[in-house]
Amino acid sequence: MDAIRCPRCQRALPSVANFCPQCGLSVRPLRARRSNRPRRGALPVLIVVLVVVAIGYLITRREDRSEVGSSPSTSRQVTFMGIATPARRIVYMCAASTYSRETVDAFLAEMRSSVARLEGIQEFNVCFLACPRANLDRNLLAANRQNKNRAQAMSLRDLSDDSTNRYAAMADVLRQKPDVIYLVADSALGSQMIVDLCKRESGGRIRINTIAVLNRANSFDPSMSFAAPLREIAASTRGVYKVLNLR
Repeated sequence: MDAIRCPRCQRALPSVANFCPQCGLSVRPLRARRSNRPRRGALPVLIVVLVVVAIGYLITRREDRSEVGSSPSTSRQVTFMGIATPARRIVYMCAASTYSRETVDAFLAEMRSSVARLEGIQEFNVCFLACPRANLDRNLLAANRQNKNRAQAMSLRDLSDDSTNRYAAMADVLRQKPDVIYLVADSALGSQMIVDLCKRESGGRIRINTIAVLNRANSFDPSMSFAAPLREIAASTRGVYKVLNLR
């Protein structure tokens, strides 16, 4: 039981006492003041709680503003063959003949490295212009562990050139509406119609980075005539053109 002290004679009294038995002083007013006094420790705890709530609110507001102010399609960086581009939706595309082992092996190695660094918020696909049936999927996939493992398992054994219309294959990739396409080629894409398709369907929204690969298979073409369409596509879609020398 809490104790109070008589203000006149300083005798210790039980908290329920009405009078001091020693001097007769009424201690009721003292009891009333004591019961109305705030409990020790309650106010500091309340202040701490209010401060924590206020900090949490401010942090949440700042995160909301940052999400609104930034485009979800450019919130993450992706790098492939040394070309870094802000993008959330990515297509890795090999336009080389599947008989060009050097080019396909380099493409697959770089693709595996790039995919491994993707974050869960991003989406991706792996496509082959000369062998669309070997594409990872017909649509963009979430960059989760399962889909990453599927991409990591892709190999040259899964590929073979077929008679698929390359124009239709490129149109199918553009239909997926990626933010960026990494296009690797070591030979002619097929026709100027494919170049025109890329320029038309990108619509200023799809950036196409092109990589021209020099290897032993195209060493007969010292002027790199096959690379001209790649330069044109990159220039017209705000992309980057690069040459990879495997000779």
